[in-house]
Amino acid sequence: MAGIPLARTMHVRFEAELAREVSSQHQLFGVSVECTARRKDRDDFLFSLVGCASLAVVHLTWRPEKLPDFPWTTMFSSEADFRTNWRKIFE
Repeated sequence: MAGIPLARTMHVRFEAELAREVSSQHQLFGVSVECTARRKDRDDFLFSLVGCASLAVVHLTWRPEKLPDFPWTTMFSSEADFRTNWRKIFE
């Protein structure tokens, strides 16, 4: 995922946006995350889950969602899993 490094102020903005968007049924509801990168050609963001090795790529929708499938999210078990598999999924 060709990402853009983010300033800490932007990390906080995107973390807050994710929290605003997810419904109580979404897999990331209530999960502490840190935004680490943004895909430069889409609204896809890479989040690390605090306290574990998992990563999530999330396509933010910029509105609160009611369905558990949105915002669209792909989970990776580790950074190695992400580095190995992201191209298979996103390109």
